[in-house]
Amino acid sequence: MRRRPRGGFWLAALAACLALPPLVQAEETPHAGPVRAVAALLGGAVTGGFDYTLKRWSLDPLTATATWRGHFAPVTALAVAPGTVWSGDQTGRLLARDPASGRVRLDLKAHGDAVTALAPAPDGRIASAGRDGGLAVWTQKGRRLAVAKAGASLLALAWAEDGALFAGGGDGGVTRWRLDGGALRGTPFIPAGGMPVVGLAFGTGLLVLRTNGRLEAYGPNGRPAAGIQAHEAAATALAVDALGDAAVTADAGGTAVLWRLPGPVPLRARAVTGDPVWSAAFLPDGGVLLGGMDGRVRVWRPEADAVLASAAMPEEAAGTGEGARLFRRCAVCHDLERAASPKPGPSFHGLLGRHAGSLPAYDYSPALRGSRIVWTGAALDRLLAEGPERFVPGSRMPLQRMGDAGERAALIAYLRRATATDGNPTP
Repeated sequence: MRRRPRGGFWLAALAACLALPPLVQAEETPHAGPVRAVAALLGGAVTGGFDYTLKRWSLDPLTATATWRGHFAPVTALAVAPGTVWSGDQTGRLLARDPASGRVRLDLKAHGDAVTALAPAPDGRIASAGRDGGLAVWTQKGRRLAVAKAGASLLALAWAEDGALFAGGGDGGVTRWRLDGGALRGTPFIPAGGMPVVGLAFGTGLLVLRTNGRLEAYGPNGRPAAGIQAHEAAATALAVDALGDAAVTADAGGTAVLWRLPGPVPLRARAVTGDPVWSAAFLPDGGVLLGGMDGRVRVWRPEADAVLASAAMPEEAAGTGEGARLFRRCAVCHDLERAASPKPGPSFHGLLGRHAGSLPAYDYSPALRGSRIVWTGAALDRLLAEGPERFVPGSRMPLQRMGDAGERAALIAYLRRATATDGNPTP
């Protein structure tokens, strides 16, 4: 029987891998904002950014060869189906393009809120999920086959070989959906109540990645087969290769980890950047495509432990100063905009002076919704110093602490400026 890796072994292996010197080659033409979505194309790749654009890339060398427009909001999801590139944005629009020319073939209003995930089926159908819990299945010609509404925001989708569609999200549960005539019918696969699900993928079984960094494997009946603390920082992305025998995960600390399946068994970890990695996909040759908070696109070659990176986004797009730098890790889960966000956490717009758990459109944990916390500078300092598990027991916030008082002060000062609204107090 194969022995599962123990926590001490895995942390020691991770430390050894992270000690490797960085191998980074600068190229050109980044996104002017975080790269939320990446996907492999025949002979290249495509990426979607918060600058409202898609970019097509050649890989040798790593160079942007085309910029595709058409979205009027940040691009939040990507998928490549036979002959089509699908992209969703923060307003719920879904575009289908020709992969060679980038010409828009279809422009659909798919969801009433941000498109959070897209998943192509082997037969060419495409599934889309929304931050509002909406779920839809489409034909290649844009005809909606079925629609359903989940009980919580959806953040991840994956098709099984038998044609079932799996969806997970903010309530920590996973539902198995089947297309029955013109309806989607769902049955619980993993009960709700755990940490939010940010990644789903099929290898030899279903892999589930949660915001707290835990990677779990499940058998066909929803029974846990294995689980490991894959990341210490908040987890952000999961992908499985075409053969189903390897996976990659990424986190808010800028680390990517390669796994052997079944297992999962850790093979190699790499600190590819000091900023969050938001998206990941396997390339046909075994390389790993990564999209970063810093606007860069990277290709990690695990066999050579080499990282090729596009140039950094302009400094003004990333934000400057110590507080802005520290906020980049928060930005994995939280936006600063008033509009609804595709991220796992609620928007920070107007945060200071707001009662915790009070945004009507967000699915808060009962613990946070029932608390009497008002987000002041002092309250944020306690949260960051103690961690959410002590400050708000029972909440679904990932375990994040900031022990340095100076860093906490810099981050809170940045939040006072960045989240302020007209008439909004900043206590």
